[in-house]
Amino acid sequence: GLRADLKDYEEGKEGGEAGAEVNGEVERLREELRKLQQQHDELWTHLNEALEDKWNTEEKLQGLRAQVRQLSVGWRKLLSFHREGRGS
Repeated sequence: GLRADLKDYEEGKEGGEAGAEVNGEVERLREELRKLQQQHDELWTHLNEALEDKWNTEEKLQGLRAQVRQLSVGWRKLLSFHREGRGS
């Protein structure tokens, strides 16, 4: 394993091969880490975009609810006025 390769490297036995194997493994791990960091960054970007969309949607919904309340009040006033006008 890796520990044996390091021991061989330290003792000078097949030092070149052990060192190359260790360096190759380090490079592979660095590449894997780089890919994971990129995926992490992409996920954060998507999360931030989704949250921004959610907040924008909530603001639009609040605006629509306010319009519905205004229309409801307006219709009630109109119906009340119409009934009063009809009764006179």
